[in-house]
Amino acid sequence: MLRRYSTDFAILSMVLDAVFVVVAFMVAALVRPSLHTYFPFVTPHPEGQVPAFVYGLAPLVWVGVLLIVSAYDPRHTYKAVDEFSRVAFGILLAALCFAGLLYLTERSLSRWLFGTFVILVFVFCWPGGLECVCSGAFANCPPKSAAC
Repeated sequence: MLRRYSTDFAILSMVLDAVFVVVAFMVAALVRPSLHTYFPFVTPHPEGQVPAFVYGLAPLVWVGVLLIVSAYDPRHTYKAVDEFSRVAFGILLAALCFAGLLYLTERSLSRWLFGTFVILVFVFCWPGGLECVCSGAFANCPPKSAAC
């Protein structure tokens, strides 16, 4: 059984975050070509290939930034509000860092794809966010103990 304050739990949280980031990027890449049918202000975009290195770079940036902001350290997240604010700050900082890296390496990536990806990562990595989206009741979903 994993305790919340163990090193194994922190490693499990990092691995799950990396998986969630890759899944969010894959879902965003699948959804992007059809965004213009739901939102008329989005320009149609042909289905483009996302380079493979982006799928490897995204989880490294996300887990690295969340490590830097101590999102995996249980000593800093006694209260749910502290945990939520630390994870939200970490995700926004990771999105900013990742946008800068994409600007330097892969400029052909769609901005709507990136925006969809960041929203999906926030939903997937917010403690308890995925369960809230699946149940459809945000008011009754307190944050869980995992960092992201």
